Amino acid sequence: MACKEDEVQYPSFEWVQGPPRQISYQDTVILKFKASPINRYRISLLDGARVIPVQSRPLFSQDDYFEAEVIFTDRYLESDNLDIRIQVYNGGTFNSEISAFNYLGLELEQRGIALLNDMEIEFWDMAGNLDRSYPLSKSFDVLKIDPRDSLIYLVSLADEGVEVRQLGDFQLVNTIPAPLGLNRNSYSTYLKSEFGLYLFDFGGNVQYFESGSVAASGFYGEQGQVNYIRDANLVDGSIAAIKAFGDYSSPEILILNRNLFLEQSRAISGSRIRIAALNEDELALITSDGMGEWDIDKWEIGSSNYGTFKTFNTDSILDFEAINSSEILFSNTYGLYRYDFTPNGGAFPIATGRYRNFQIRKTDGRLFVQKGNLIQSFLLDNNLQFAASTSNTLIDYEILYNK
Repeated sequence: MACKEDEVQYPSFEWVQGPPRQISYQDTVILKFKASPINRYRISLLDGARVIPVQSRPLFSQDDYFEAEVIFTDRYLESDNLDIRIQVYNGGTFNSEISAFNYLGLELEQRGIALLNDMEIEFWDMAGNLDRSYPLSKSFDVLKIDPRDSLIYLVSLADEGVEVRQLGDFQLVNTIPAPLGLNRNSYSTYLKSEFGLYLFDFGGNVQYFESGSVAASGFYGEQGQVNYIRDANLVDGSIAAIKAFGDYSSPEILILNRNLFLEQSRAISGSRIRIAALNEDELALITSDGMGEWDIDKWEIGSSNYGTFKTFNTDSILDFEAINSSEILFSNTYGLYRYDFTPNGGAFPIATGRYRNFQIRKTDGRLFVQKGNLIQSFLLDNNLQFAASTSNTLIDYEILYNK
């Protein structure tokens, strides 16, 4: 007569000491619980349905009593209302319990600035001291620092391609050849993101670099024709890009997600178009009629409303970026200007000279600008504040952060 197999018992669970109501970055939390019968347990974090791994280790166990330590060391875990989940297992059965807490993540801070010049990369701290420098054996046009993976990206927009190096010791990690080959201008423009960068070539191809290699790619040209992306900017985690033919005919706005899939597009008019994000749903575009008259257009992505808000005259636009939802900062060959495009607004001169390479500081949205070998930050009282400089020819710069 066959014996009936014992059924596997469903494990019980009881909190003895759950997490405190508030936990901060670098905190260590002791969890205590009773569970029986179990042969193992697992601790993780929950952000809604998203499971987040967390560093933990067992401290003590006796019979059905357990203690475990959880250490919050993830620099990129953002402040939020989260849950700690403990899953207890007994053979093929398990039980789980959660406990809610408020998490205060590591606050984003600026740690300095990196300068790419024609001789080396210089790293300056917040006190204006040179922390270290790495000599260069060839010239580059773009510098991107990824603090998460501790990587440096160096890009030659002509024929040298991309070099990826370690941030700590400058050791070479990877090289990516230029897509159009030697002695040909490969890249039309670029866009820096939080942990990588997008490169747009004259063949209509787009590549996204992250973690030291190509993470995504796409094609947004026209087969057999000169059509490519001319300018791009970030808007709420997506890419807003301007594409057109070689003579700037038939321009379009493209909205691509971070993996380079097309989300939205719109035909527009004008030439020499530059683009910036006013907020999470609105784009500002500066377009030229080719004869010195420029329009400031606004596109509301969600509603698809598009219209011209201001028209002004200038010889050229070297760079521009949004200050807020109704003001921009732009530069031409004469100087730097703040432009208010509300009905009674207009252009206000800030400084003379050729300003370019506008970058937004992530901690507070402050704009940084480059003039020759000098980097300055733009203050809302219309003054410019010294940020960094180099004695060599300054090519590019990167604001450095703690994460």
